[in-house]
Amino acid sequence: EQDEGRLAGASEHFARAWGILEGHSMTRGRLAAVILHRMGAIALESGDVAAAETSLLQSYSLLQGLRAARSLDAAHVLRIIGDLFFKCGDLAGAMKKYADAHKIVVDGGFATHPDAASALFRIGQVAIAQNLFDLASERLEEAWTIVESTGTESTTDAASTLRLLGVVLLQRGDAS
Repeated sequence: EQDEGRLAGASEHFARAWGILEGHSMTRGRLAAVILHRMGAIALESGDVAAAETSLLQSYSLLQGLRAARSLDAAHVLRIIGDLFFKCGDLAGAMKKYADAHKIVVDGGFATHPDAASALFRIGQVAIAQNLFDLASERLEEAWTIVESTGTESTTDAASTLRLLGVVLLQRGDAS
């Protein structure tokens, strides 16, 4: 209930911000892309897949038009689009979006950025769902190396990465 209230409140603020941008004919800039990105993420978290898809694809399209398709913002939007595909069961689509997001981060010179770890974590997650345990292990180990190098071992992303590494070991029968 508290989470629903938080999402509804955030959604209302972003919708109002979008309305202001529309009123000023400013729906083609970077701020618009960020607002659409956030609206899509909230819609996905709330379970509204159609609204999430619409907002996220609009956000990415705006970033492409702004020549920002190779930015950390674009990588983040692609990761959330991957989350959308994952939630809908499109594992190949999710894997592609996560890989694209990781490539953008690495090509941008941010190979040890937490966004790189996040993309690798998600690739590992999809690989587990596809029973590709060697690939999952490789990507999750890469993600963990980034987590350690950035000093973010106490985050929930770090805990999730370690949990999935454990899942891989159990699935492969490597646990002792």
